[in-house]
Amino acid sequence: STSFGAAQSGKEETGGCSSSCEDWLFVAHVGDSRAVLLSKKRSLEEQPQQPTTSQSSTDHQQQQQQQHRGTSLSSTTCSSGPAAAPAAAPTTAVTVTSLLREHRPDDQEEAARIANSGGEVRRMHERASALRVFAPGQDRPALALTRTFGAVASADCGVVADPEVASYRLRSGIDSMLLLGTDGLFEFCSDHDAGNLLHLGVAGVEDLCQKSREQWARSSYNETVDDITAIAAVLPTDLTQA
Repeated sequence: STSFGAAQSGKEETGGCSSSCEDWLFVAHVGDSRAVLLSKKRSLEEQPQQPTTSQSSTDHQQQQQQQHRGTSLSSTTCSSGPAAAPAAAPTTAVTVTSLLREHRPDDQEEAARIANSGGEVRRMHERASALRVFAPGQDRPALALTRTFGAVASADCGVVADPEVASYRLRSGIDSMLLLGTDGLFEFCSDHDAGNLLHLGVAGVEDLCQKSREQWARSSYNETVDDITAIAAVLPTDLTQA
């Protein structure tokens, strides 16, 4: 077997929990895993609100001065229902809302934080499209993430394990499901695919993961598949009784 040390290897993580005494959802994350909220579409005045964000890192004051670009709620509305349903079958309009931003070098605020911490954000070579994190004047560590668990050798480049925490006030009877997933899932999982979980239920998560695995294999010259992990949680329909 092959072992991987924490000096060079890192891992993203996302977690969420709801308060048992109030209708609040808290989501913390490091890296490029994602959390999306599935909601039944209602009137404009009931659309998702801006989440309150905080973070336990050295740039906490900067975080309080302005909202992160990525943590602004990004919503997509789709129709959830059986793909082959008869025309007369009812469907439910679903709003899919991304609750987090990805901690990657192409995020302007993360890139600025890396630079202020002594690291560099640049491409691996002239023809490369993706940005990476490097030590000044060196070709290491070339990380694709700006925050991660592990990768301790990259600490002098500004790579940290400090999470960002978002709080979101849930709407009873509207916000219905929370989906957490790695970047391997969302590389090929569209908002429409995620929205279908409201029809399929949590049992549909494995099908969602399998679909991403198959698309990864078809898109890779050697059928390489990224890590794909997903968790779906059904939210209480009556928050006053939660």
